[in-house]
Amino acid sequence: MSLTSWQLDCAPGFLSELLTEVDSDPITGGPLLLKPRGCFVLVFRVFPKEASVDSGAVRQQELVGSLALSWRVPDGPSGCLEGHQIRMKAVQVPSLDLQVVDCPNQVKVEVPFTVELEVTNRTAEKVEPKMHFDLRMMGAAKLLSVERRLPGLQPGDRHRFPMQLLVTVPGLHALNGVFVMDDRVRHVGEVSELAQLASFQRYLWY
Repeated sequence: MSLTSWQLDCAPGFLSELLTEVDSDPITGGPLLLKPRGCFVLVFRVFPKEASVDSGAVRQQELVGSLALSWRVPDGPSGCLEGHQIRMKAVQVPSLDLQVVDCPNQVKVEVPFTVELEVTNRTAEKVEPKMHFDLRMMGAAKLLSVERRLPGLQPGDRHRFPMQLLVTVPGLHALNGVFVMDDRVRHVGEVSELAQLASFQRYLWY
């Protein structure tokens, strides 16, 4: 899969400048190739439009902007992943932490696959976590099975568990809308941002 363009649309009153000096693949000269489990760092500078700015307002700013990535598969489909919000990273409040710890290099459309998740209790008390899902936010990633009620976790405890999914269309999909929550004390954790699933059309041979 290749990345063909990238853009950071800033919040009102701010502009962005790409500092990464790579417009194409340094080896092939073509679109930037994103290998399975590969990564590429995009560094943007964000600055206010006006010369004078209220420093207090900047400190209260939560949303930096939204990132859009265009992609294409050689001799296959292309598309754009839009709306990924870039937010200020504030001091972390103790909470439930949900991470993707294992994911396939690539998956096929309409073929079930498994993602391994890990939840960590970063609070100072025991929690009774449950899984919650926003099917609208999950988009083309469809949930098949998961351990919804997780075991109780003492402070610092971790628990790994599988989640079975499938994707309905080819492309680059963000794993959004997956949360872990303790209903009693309202601790909430969300799958870490930019957990991506690269799916490819299944070929049928006759």
